[in-house]
Amino acid sequence: MIVEVIGLPGAGKTTISAEIERQVLAAGGQAAGLRDVAFRRMQAKRREVRFIRNRPERASMFGAFSFRQKHAEVFETLSHGRDEELPTVLWNLELMAQYYFATDGGPGPGLLVVDEGFVHRGAAHLLERPPEEFDRFVAALPGDFALVYLALPVDEALARASTRRRGLNHMWPGRSEGDILRQMERVAAQIARAAALWRHRGCAVIEVDGTQPPDRVAAAAIQGLGGADAGFLGRAQAEGGRS
Repeated sequence: MIVEVIGLPGAGKTTISAEIERQVLAAGGQAAGLRDVAFRRMQAKRREVRFIRNRPERASMFGAFSFRQKHAEVFETLSHGRDEELPTVLWNLELMAQYYFATDGGPGPGLLVVDEGFVHRGAAHLLERPPEEFDRFVAALPGDFALVYLALPVDEALARASTRRRGLNHMWPGRSEGDILRQMERVAAQIARAAALWRHRGCAVIEVDGTQPPDRVAAAAIQGLGGADAGFLGRAQAEGGRS
């Protein structure tokens, strides 16, 4: 089961993702970051495919374009951008490659957790575009993952994000406090829209109170994920016992 943790900047996506992994492992299940699994499987794929066998720098390109074969619309959306958006486009291509390698042959047992996945990237990438473009993007996403939605008031997310080492100006350089607040409110609306669209597709969305301490947030997410797929932890334990 693939799980994407979504929420505002400052909501603690990376922290909660790591805590979900830790708690599932402590309970005897299997969990890992999507990036880690992708890297291991990429190394195995390099032994199989001559094009990337002796040229590791080609691996991400191979993975991203292999992803495109099944999800062309998602690829086109996330790989399109202005010149100044090139770092973001490359970041998106990296995610698509990671998804391909991590799921090639099936996602495997347990949980694969990602803190800045497709919904997060699409919400950011299409923030300035008409809402219909974002709707089409969400409809085109592979539907094989669940969302853990960290619900957090904008003012609290702003307060948390401002304490980071790089601060809010890293995300929106040169913006006034008022502009940043309005931008955060737009991001919050985009994320809420994504969660609603994901539910409409019949996919799992676990909404948790992001104001709670990380261990409680992660525990609530795991409980919700168990409700969405009641056997995932049991299957992970069984696989772990056989490995």
